[in-house]
Amino acid sequence: DDKTIKITDFGFAVNSNLNRVTMYNGTPLYMAPEVLLKKPYDGRIADIYQIGIMLYILVIGQFPF
Repeated sequence: DDKTIKITDFGFAVNSNLNRVTMYNGTPLYMAPEVLLKKPYDGRIADIYQIGIMLYILVIGQFPF
């Protein structure tokens, strides 16, 4: 009713109570640098990075890198 867009994909979902995630699945063009380097990472921050990549593609029409 409020025209809010929600995007979900639970294909690689993990427990968000973990301090650092060590799961390195996904599409490389959308991954945060720390995920590509296979270092433990904060999943929330990596998700924000990936959302930024998706928004950039939606607005500009091409990948940022």
